[in-house]
Amino acid sequence: MKSKHRHELKTNELAEWLANLPNWFKENLNLIIYVSVGVVIIAAVAVYFWYTRTVQVAGQMIEFTGLISGVPQQKTRVITDQMRGGDSSYILLQTANQLELMAEQAKKDGAAALGFIKAGELFRTELLYRPRPVNAADRKQQINKAKRNYTRAIERSASIPALRASANYGLGLCEEELGNVDDAKKVYEKIINTEEFEGTTAAYQAKQRLAEMDHYQQRMVFQPQPTVPEPAVPETTTPDFISPELDIDFPPMSSPNE
Repeated sequence: MKSKHRHELKTNELAEWLANLPNWFKENLNLIIYVSVGVVIIAAVAVYFWYTRTVQVAGQMIEFTGLISGVPQQKTRVITDQMRGGDSSYILLQTANQLELMAEQAKKDGAAALGFIKAGELFRTELLYRPRPVNAADRKQQINKAKRNYTRAIERSASIPALRASANYGLGLCEEELGNVDDAKKVYEKIINTEEFEGTTAAYQAKQRLAEMDHYQQRMVFQPQPTVPEPAVPETTTPDFISPELDIDFPPMSSPNE
């Protein structure tokens, strides 16, 4: 009897709650809207962060890798076009600009630093692939673009010594290409003397560059060409001729009657 009574009470409470639900919904409509909007926003933010951390980063890395791996083919195309009388070195600049833009938009410091380094390398390389001589103003402008990318790579590689060393080495090459030999030496020496750069490829390259710079900066003294003595001409004795005619005495011939 008691269980039946409890069942009836629960049924009555449910019926009463369902009967009052429309009124409760009207009274709490604003609260329901706010809560629903909040849930939607939280879900959207969660999806956005998941997308940017996984899908977008993966897509950027694929595009980034594709650009870098395509550089050798671009160089081959530039050389082939030059042999045919054309000039397509501009495609290297296009790739450099794309890498710089991708580095600016990269979320991860490692990808950003690597993008800036590769962009700086291409800005410098493009000067070597031009079919005509580059004037001083254009060279300086282009090298400054490379320096800008190397500097930004240093800023984004604070926790990655290998990339930061490579970026510093790029700055040294820029100074060297601008003719600032002393400044380039300071950069190379800084790389060699920085403990956290020890064992990196850039540290080895910096040592090599210093050795080569000392070699080609040595003063070259040309020795005078040795004098080769002229061969001695043997002396000849010219015979004395008394007369161009031979003076020979023949005995007189006797007649056949004698």
